[in-house]
Amino acid sequence: MTPERYRQVKSAFRLALEFPLEQRESFLRHYCAAEPSLLPQVLALLAADSIPHTPLDKPAVGTEFRLRAASLSYTATRH
Repeated sequence: MTPERYRQVKSAFRLALEFPLEQRESFLRHYCAAEPSLLPQVLALLAADSIPHTPLDKPAVGTEFRLRAASLSYTATRH
C-alpha cells in the first residue's frame, strides 16, 4: 500500500467512525464513489475494529506481573 493510499484509507476510516454503526456503509459507498476500490479496504478495517478485545489481546506478562514481582522482591529483601 502506498503512503497516499494509506492516507486515503485512514481518512475514510476515521470519518466513518463518526457515523452510527448502521450508517457507516452507506456513508462509505457515497464517499468512495469516485474510487470504489477503497471501499473494501475501509470496510475490512471497520470489521476488524468492531471485534471485541479479549484477554488474549494483552501481553501475557504485563503490569500486574511487574507489580507482583516488585512486591515479592521487596518482601524477600525485608526479611
